[in-house]
Amino acid sequence: MINRSFSKSLKKFFSIKQKKLPTQMIDLLNGERFEIIKTHKNNTGLIYLSNKNIFRKFSIDQNGIEKIKNEMKGTKWYSKKSKNLPKIFKKFYFKSNFAYLDLKKINGKKIKSWNSVTNNYPYLVKAYNHYKTVFGKRKKTYIHGDLTLDNIFFLKHKTIFFDWEFFGASKKYYGYDLAYLFLSSICLPIAAGKNISQEDKLKFKNLWRLLVLEKVNKKITKDPFNFFIKSIKSDNVLKKSFKISKKKFFPFLIPAKKKKIIIKLIEEIFNTNI
Repeated sequence: MINRSFSKSLKKFFSIKQKKLPTQMIDLLNGERFEIIKTHKNNTGLIYLSNKNIFRKFSIDQNGIEKIKNEMKGTKWYSKKSKNLPKIFKKFYFKSNFAYLDLKKINGKKIKSWNSVTNNYPYLVKAYNHYKTVFGKRKKTYIHGDLTLDNIFFLKHKTIFFDWEFFGASKKYYGYDLAYLFLSSICLPIAAGKNISQEDKLKFKNLWRLLVLEKVNKKITKDPFNFFIKSIKSDNVLKKSFKISKKKFFPFLIPAKKKKIIIKLIEEIFNTNI
């Protein structure tokens, strides 16, 4: 029998408007010790089952269910492409009105994405090297779609990308995720109200120079803001999340004056000998 008060609490926690929650959802959580993890508004809920060391992402919304299916596929693809990584994927359950994905807890280091480029620089370079190992150089490739330091764990000798809910997006130019990550390294501190030092600017230019040397498509490296904004708005999968919440994608959050400063730094790279 479903506990009505428990069902009511869940609906309140996750702002679920449906009158009746799926029985499977209640049965899975009833009696469990769990912590609710705050996420962007994106039609999915995330909880941590402390007694099982598992993160469970679930949804009863069709768009959210699609994201969970994409994350399952992306996590499996990534695990196969990555060598010697700890096993992440635990379990996937899917029905027409409910889906969930269980992922094992990773005991790695999380780096704050709003810290300065200078502070985060060594970790960004580690992510760069890991990307090259996993994705392989090709004209078009699958994408993570939202790769920032918020979606990366750093272990002693390993780097792990997680949260693959946009894996269903169309393939993009090689280096798409790297450029998104490097651009976020200077944009997210700005969005958090922090000043950008001269050292930060130099470190950012060093990162962007890596993209140029890696021969990432110039449509991305020369005009990244316009490229990402157009790409997100034109991709069926990314566009759905954008319509729900613009805050999901940082390129839409940066004021025009700040964008000009960043674009000027990029232009300086192309106007000098690399």
